[in-house]
Amino acid sequence: MKTRLYYIIAMASSLLIAFSSCQKEDYEVFDKSVATRTSEYTAKIKDVLTGAENGWLFYYFPEKAASSMMTLAFSDTTVSVSSERNPSLTETSFYRVTFADGASILFDTYNSILHADATPSHSAYQGHGGDFDFRVISVCPDSVILQGVRNKTVCRMYPLKETSQSYLEKVRSNIDEIFVVQATGKVGGGDVIVNLDPDKRIFSIGRLGAMTSEFTNVHYIINEKGIQLEHPLEYNGEVFYDIRFDSEKNKLIAGNIVFDPVVPEGFLPYASYLGKYTMTTEKGSFPVELKQKEKGLSYYLGGLNPNYSVEVQYKKASGSLEIVYQELGVYENVKYLMCPFDSDSGYYTWTAGIGLAGSVEDTSVDDFSISFVDNGIWANYNVTSFLIRRVDPETDKPTNDKVDPAMYFASGSDRLLRPAMKKIVE
Repeated sequence: MKTRLYYIIAMASSLLIAFSSCQKEDYEVFDKSVATRTSEYTAKIKDVLTGAENGWLFYYFPEKAASSMMTLAFSDTTVSVSSERNPSLTETSFYRVTFADGASILFDTYNSILHADATPSHSAYQGHGGDFDFRVISVCPDSVILQGVRNKTVCRMYPLKETSQSYLEKVRSNIDEIFVVQATGKVGGGDVIVNLDPDKRIFSIGRLGAMTSEFTNVHYIINEKGIQLEHPLEYNGEVFYDIRFDSEKNKLIAGNIVFDPVVPEGFLPYASYLGKYTMTTEKGSFPVELKQKEKGLSYYLGGLNPNYSVEVQYKKASGSLEIVYQELGVYENVKYLMCPFDSDSGYYTWTAGIGLAGSVEDTSVDDFSISFVDNGIWANYNVTSFLIRRVDPETDKPTNDKVDPAMYFASGSDRLLRPAMKKIVE
């Protein structure tokens, strides 16, 4: 046993000597120390980042959220970020170029634009698949390729050739203009159908008549020319990457391939919903109005109460509306919530995303009617209505305490029971 122990110690000593020798020989290959080479490489990255006169386009593909076009402008220590959501808004925060298991760009101070999809919330405790720490895959003055440390999403950066705001306004214009959600065409001699989900930014392509499970999917982003896929996609011998929308001909064009849009049943463009309505509930009828909040994405629903407006979401994939759980604001130092309510069972919830989906019964008439049904997210319950609840400041949860009448709906109570809307034509 002792002999074996001496043998193991002798072998370990030999390996240590050999390893030390190898380390020395590898070190002598370079004329600079590791610390010097690392410092020079991180300095090169920072020079490239700060060297773009107008900043960078940031093609961002969060794992669980829709892609987003951003612009980043770097100084030695700060980054100024803007987004397609609001081209005129810029937020500045700090960043660092670090080196551990390779070079990384770390956006380590909070930026509400850049960190939106990486920030945990009540309904998404890990965020929406966004990153704030990116490994540098490659770097040069013409492009920077990054990969998120946590979610492994590959992002691309290209130098801007114009100001951030002017570029993002072009993107914003395309977002509003490209309302195609389905189109047909021929690829490789076969009839195919293309689906564009503008809410999740997913491009799908498959054989006409095929089941959804047979389709090939990839995320896309909207740029100044149209849409660009997260990566090149080969289908029936053709490769898709950049796809242009011809607004005059109302067609999607990918190289020599032309797709003709198909309008889904019940689809209405965003602008068609703007205007005045009569809302009917079990408690009576009253006038309301849908006004633009974020163009192409959401509305203000006014007329329910002068102290607040309710947000209504526009679902571009279906051309329909959705009203979900939301905070109404603070009145007399008390926070109020609008909670989805199953009026049949008497249960309510305050979970994000749960609510009512609105659909138009007849899109061919100007004075169309909108009916609302459960949006299918609250398992085992059926949302029919909404009710207002005040929040306990200690627990930050809704209570059944009496609601101040000043916060009542126009129906005269804290309940909006089985709402429906009819457009008023003036």
